[in-house]
Amino acid sequence: MTVSSTPNRWVRYLVFGAAGLLLLVMGAALRPVLIPASSTDSEGVSLSAVDIGFAQDMSVHHEQALFISQNLDDNVSPVVYQLAQQIIAKQTAEIGTLRGWLMLVDAPLSSADPM
Repeated sequence: MTVSSTPNRWVRYLVFGAAGLLLLVMGAALRPVLIPASSTDSEGVSLSAVDIGFAQDMSVHHEQALFISQNLDDNVSPVVYQLAQQIIAKQTAEIGTLRGWLMLVDAPLSSADPM
């Protein structure tokens, strides 16, 4: 039994990507409301070099999970397929969060020197 056809798979990838982008935009828009700026930091956001490195490296780690989940054999069992779909949804949201943090402090999304 084939789990899905190739066109449906790409549509699903696009939907998950759009959902991740939407979460990123919503997080950036709601951030000032949920986390008000402190009186000592006019930007309201402060990440150390370790925080930035963590966010950069974890983004790559989550992208690897997406790659594995999106490239399963078409004959994979339905249970494994369902787990992969859950991984794709959760990891896409996590990538959006991590990249949102990096964008808030104008840090690069990836590191030339991974931890």
